[in-house]
Amino acid sequence: LLSRLEGTPDFVRLVDRFNIEARYPALLGLAQRHPDEQIGLEAIRTLLAKKQEALIRTALEAGDPDVATATVQALAKTADPRNTELLLPVILDASRPMELRRSAARALAVTRPGGQALLKLVEAQQLEPDLVTAV
Repeated sequence: LLSRLEGTPDFVRLVDRFNIEARYPALLGLAQRHPDEQIGLEAIRTLLAKKQEALIRTALEAGDPDVATATVQALAKTADPRNTELLLPVILDASRPMELRRSAARALAVTRPGGQALLKLVEAQQLEPDLVTAV
């Protein structure tokens, strides 16, 4: 039954309600494929609520920049304060593509804790100019 519902709001609700951990990666994939849609927002919010930061972090650290970018886009829509600990390492990693880092900075700037973290980096002159202009 659950397999037939994958990709639907009912799938997200069932995985959330019954804590079906084996399907958390499917929720992440759903959020990455639909970051600008309600279903993607609900999927990533569910993962945050289920304390799946490690799963999300793995996607952010993926060698594939498209996967990392899709994850940042999904997180950006949540405006969740927990994004700070997830996105700050992306912003500070100079080996990552600049556009990914800019997206992460913009996503971080929409929350109070994220904005404060960025401000501290700017004041300490630890944020590259290209990232300062992104926020």
